[in-house]
Formats: sequence, C-alpha cells, structure tokens
Amino acid sequence: MLNELISDLRAPLNANFERAVEIILDQGELSTFDATRTLLPAMLERFGLALEDYGTRPESLTALAKTCRCCPKHGRCWQTLRSDADATACRKLCPSGAMIARDAAGLPE
Repeated sequence: MLNELISDLRAPLNANFERAVEIILDQGELSTFDATRTLLPAMLERFGLALEDYGTRPESLTALAKTCRCCPKHGRCWQTLRSDADATACRKLCPSGAMIARDAAGLPE
C-alpha cells in the first residue's frame, strides 16, 4: 500500500510524511519500491520524452534503467519530481540527466 501511495507523484501528502519517505528511499530501506517504474518515466517526462520514445533504441533505455536502479538518490529524486522541478534542476540531480537531455534534443549518443 505504501508503494502505491508514493508511486503517485501528484498525490497530496503531509510534509513530514514526504520528508520521511525521502529519507527511507535515500537509505534504500524500501526494497519493494521500483524507481524505474515511478521515477524514470517522470524524469523522462520532464525532458519531454516518454518510455515509448526509446522503442528503436532499447539499449539506451536499458542503460537509463540500470543507472536509475543503482542511483543512491531515490528519495531526493522522488521529492524533486513531486515538486514539479524543471528539466534544468532534474539534469543537475540525475546521473542520467545529460544523456536524457541529449536524447530530448535529438542528438546522437
């Protein structure tokens, strides 16, 4: 139930609860949370992309998913995406930000 609640990045939540979730995610204490299902699509959206845009380049999407899964900043990312941060802020935070920005601009890898 917690996963379902925090997977909705637009759901209104108490500020103290948000901070607790951020800490729990950053510490990796919620092993059932799948960042690639919640955070990666939202991150791509900030850059004007969607998972479907990688249909002809699944290897790029696989690389993005691997980086996302291994990222130690899930909580911070979650909080940043909840706050409707723009692509510039997301690029600074996300280890894949530069790659996603290149993809959004249509530049070759």
